[in-house]
Amino acid sequence: MIGKESRAYLKRGCLLLSILCVMYFLFIHGLSLRKTDNRPFVSYSFTEAEAKDLQTRLESTSDEMEIIKRCNEFVCEELSFYRKNNLKMRKANCVGYAQYTSALLNYAFKYKRLRSKAGPVVGQVHLYGFNLHPLTMLIVPNNLKSFFKDHDFVEIIKEN
Repeated sequence: MIGKESRAYLKRGCLLLSILCVMYFLFIHGLSLRKTDNRPFVSYSFTEAEAKDLQTRLESTSDEMEIIKRCNEFVCEELSFYRKNNLKMRKANCVGYAQYTSALLNYAFKYKRLRSKAGPVVGQVHLYGFNLHPLTMLIVPNNLKSFFKDHDFVEIIKEN
């Protein structure tokens, strides 16, 4: 038989899990990115080690979604988030992440002979269709407003 303390912990755990599920469906599930403009693409030259590592990761697949996933994992291992871009130091904000990811994906698509192209774009974050950027501009300090005015992400286009 379960004691009173165990039942209380079980109830709290169930309540916490329920709250997390509701939060996911209310917030995370409702988030979307909407493109507002293209970001000029800055070419990036991969080192021989980076190219070899990426080729090794891509050897066993030609599936575009799997290639995107593996490239995303590679970017997450290579870069760390920082307010200012410095790809040589492996630090980047969303602009740098989008630039590096686009270059990586284009290299991978070319290596695998896929007819897709990736490019960095500028957009804004929406929650169930509501643009969160005006709200962000109201609550962030003035010195951070330029940092939160938009968001960069990668757009992938199939060429067929």
